[in-house]
Amino acid sequence: MAHANGSDASSVAVLKDLVDQLFALQSERVQIYNGFSSCYSDYVSSGPNYNFAQYRSRVKLATDNFQRVSTGVRSLSAEMEQKGVARPAVALISQLQEQEKTKLTLTVDWQLKNKSMVDAKRALESASEDVDDSDLRAQLVITTDAEKQTKQRLGEVTQEIADTLQDLRYELEDILVSE
Repeated sequence: MAHANGSDASSVAVLKDLVDQLFALQSERVQIYNGFSSCYSDYVSSGPNYNFAQYRSRVKLATDNFQRVSTGVRSLSAEMEQKGVARPAVALISQLQEQEKTKLTLTVDWQLKNKSMVDAKRALESASEDVDDSDLRAQLVITTDAEKQTKQRLGEVTQEIADTLQDLRYELEDILVSE
């Protein structure tokens, strides 16, 4: 297995620091997702008179933070590669980045579908009894199915990320132990 160039204590310490930084950034990304989820929950619960301005500013903040973390992870990956870290570990970091990108895309897609579902439910609840609400009911079924499918795929990607992180931990631990 390829490992960091040199086997002195300082190269191991540098590599360990890079690994710690990588997992700190990943933990930060989890916290950003939690805030993003909370932001969405606040937004959707503010309906039917949504506070879009507040939601938009919080989404911008989350987006900026996601971008900063992603840039940091790419930088650490490049530094690890430069220091000779085994290609499988660097490839796992790249895979993690792609999975996180997919997760963010699915999260936004789910939020849009969920909001459509919530809006359809509200419209159906507020429809007067003498109005034909079959179109509203059909829309609710369609949006509910789409929302469930996206949520399921989001769960699958989240599990893939957890698996990749576990593989990455093992790969990096092997590299550090072999030093």
